[in-house]
Amino acid sequence: MRRYRMDPDPSAKRLSCMRVGLHVGQLFQPVPGGIGRVTELLCEELPRHAEVVAFASTSRHSRRQFRARVGETVDFRSIGSTSPRWKYEVWNRFRGGRIDLGVDVCHAPSLAVPPTTAPLVVTVNDVAFLRHPETSTPHGIRFHERGLDIARREARAVIVPSEFTRTELLREGFDARWLHCVPLAVRVPECLHRPTLLAGLRSRGVRRPYLLAVGTIEPRKDHATLLAAFARVRIRHPDLALVVAGAPGWLPADARRALGHPGVVAVGAVPDADLDSLYDHAAIVVNASIYEGFGLSVLEGLAHGRSVVATGIPSHIEIAGDAARLFEPGDVDALTAHIEAVLAEPDRGFDVARVGRERARQFDVASTIAAHVAVYELAAGGG
Repeated sequence: MRRYRMDPDPSAKRLSCMRVGLHVGQLFQPVPGGIGRVTELLCEELPRHAEVVAFASTSRHSRRQFRARVGETVDFRSIGSTSPRWKYEVWNRFRGGRIDLGVDVCHAPSLAVPPTTAPLVVTVNDVAFLRHPETSTPHGIRFHERGLDIARREARAVIVPSEFTRTELLREGFDARWLHCVPLAVRVPECLHRPTLLAGLRSRGVRRPYLLAVGTIEPRKDHATLLAAFARVRIRHPDLALVVAGAPGWLPADARRALGHPGVVAVGAVPDADLDSLYDHAAIVVNASIYEGFGLSVLEGLAHGRSVVATGIPSHIEIAGDAARLFEPGDVDALTAHIEAVLAEPDRGFDVARVGRERARQFDVASTIAAHVAVYELAAGGG
């Protein structure tokens, strides 16, 4: 079962006759990341409310992959087989290749913003490329700066995943009237602690007890601080492992080498069922990011009833409240102390699970989808 999927209801009627164009190019990227997961959520759940026309620049093989991943609930249109990177450059630099899908509104869930004849909705997940340019590439900074400028000028509505990101965009000159906060969502699992880890995970060397870090491996996630704290903790807990789940993005050479050190198990990107199992059996879920527009792994850790230790950045505070232990970004001493404290209190597991799951229930799928639909209707109506 996919992470966000809700039980299908064949008798359910759409609440709107709206046609929504949804750019799904992120699903075909080597590292779909959090944007890809949210895009998949929209493909799965929006058809309950509107007619969805998904589009991307893809090959025939990629189109088959899309159908296998999402199913037949959305119409899919190919806008050519040109390399997505070149397609995006044409969009961002020249606003060329205008797209007419016959839809009421067009949604770009990232800063790869297509030129479209329909009213435009853009999701801006974060502005890390502005606040921490050292964690991005020069090309990435230029690309996202152009996309942000396009969103500021052309979007009829802009969706942000947190009030923190909304504040960030106000600093960048966005009109408050066009900004809409729609938090990400996660299904609170009905059952925790499945009896065993999947055989595929065991074959990759995953053994309890372990810390779990989930997310694309890139500088902004600050794996270096996590690895330094883990090395200290492991002196007193030699059986403890660190499982890093996420596709490789870009990472400084010294931190990449550290992923191969004793006790560290890098499993790469894993299917949702495997990821659920990893969360279920983790001693602690850790997020050491220096900047996030939301922080999905923090919410997922809470939803799975795990102890969560995360950086006390604004988005994490907004998500977790007092349900997680927070530390200053880059503070190896504080992170080490928090991990040690959780490991020393195994009897508090029940209270941690209850508080975390109660917090996670505030971020439900139905509310997230309903909020997207409301924004689409507002944009389509000229509001």
